[in-house]
Amino acid sequence: MSNQANSPAEMEIDLVEVFKAIVRGRLPIAIALALSVALAAIYCFNFLPDVYSATTSLYVLNQIDQTVISSSDLSSSALLVNDYREIITSRRVTEAVAQELGLEDLKAFEIEVEAPADTRIIEVTVTGEDPARVMEVANGLAQEFSRYVVSIMRIDNVSIIDEALLPQAPSGPPRERYIVLAALLAVIATMGVITAIEIFSTSLKSADDVEKQTGLPVLAQIVWVDLDENKKKKKKRRRRTS
Repeated sequence: MSNQANSPAEMEIDLVEVFKAIVRGRLPIAIALALSVALAAIYCFNFLPDVYSATTSLYVLNQIDQTVISSSDLSSSALLVNDYREIITSRRVTEAVAQELGLEDLKAFEIEVEAPADTRIIEVTVTGEDPARVMEVANGLAQEFSRYVVSIMRIDNVSIIDEALLPQAPSGPPRERYIVLAALLAVIATMGVITAIEIFSTSLKSADDVEKQTGLPVLAQIVWVDLDENKKKKKKRRRRTS
């Protein structure tokens, strides 16, 4: 049996000791949690601007003069939705809308195009910091898209169902979610640091650690006595008895 201490890589991970180390480190964990929540709240509520969203919906028809709609027509229209999604966000459409609204481009806006399952409806959602501009961009995209589809597909198969309205309240950002995420990351990171320190620590904290590291039995232990602390306790006892 080797009498040399094992290297950190050869040490067995004692989950109980790791758990005890995490419990002992509850104060640093609590401090990290409080700091992360405070800093995240300051950043979210002071540096993240409110954003607004406006949505317009369009109805896509594969054949507008057909009174009976078959399942194949529904499938083909659903497939065309993917094409329409690319057209709405194309450079030609976005540049035309930006020019019409007197904007340099639409990079300041987030454009999302969704199609509910088994429908011919397209929902265009525009998100930005200016609620009036958000509404104008959403409606502009719907109108320009309708004109563009007519010119390239030679069919009039898109109708605007609902125009975008002026948003009355911010839609984001999700500040509370960011704060919770920051708190979780801080706790996980602090616990990870404590765990790493415990795993790779080479210090011997008990007789069991000595036996594990050296493979030799412990014959005796020296108890540490704080003489100054004992003197203070004796003085307090004398004062109470006097």
